[in-house]
Amino acid sequence: ESQDFIRALSWKPPSAFLNSVGPEFNILIVYSANSNDLVAVFRVQNFNRALAGLFGWEATMVKDLKPFLSPEDVSNAPQFNWQDEIIKNNDARVLKDKLGKVILGHAVFNKQLAIISTSRDGLALILERLIKLPLR
Repeated sequence: ESQDFIRALSWKPPSAFLNSVGPEFNILIVYSANSNDLVAVFRVQNFNRALAGLFGWEATMVKDLKPFLSPEDVSNAPQFNWQDEIIKNNDARVLKDKLGKVILGHAVFNKQLAIISTSRDGLALILERLIKLPLR
């Protein structure tokens, strides 16, 4: 279950996020020419609380996902800022530096799935696939 997975990785999202996701989740590794990224997808039971939880988690998300980020990005994290972006016609937030490099991103697709990714490309790929394939 998602709660067990989050505990096993010692992630510490806000309770608003934890209490708004269901037991179903998926973890994907996205390989591209430029990077290898982790993407976590959680079923959302309460959209507003999940979104508030993601916003609240932004302050500590780098610390929680540190094992999946490059040491250079972790040490330079104070130079990155969360910004709103539209990715595949979906509202998203990305942690981006002044040069445009993104090290984390999140979105809630169709008010049903919370997606967290270690890159903009990984987030875009999963959003694209979700748009093409109907949710079950």
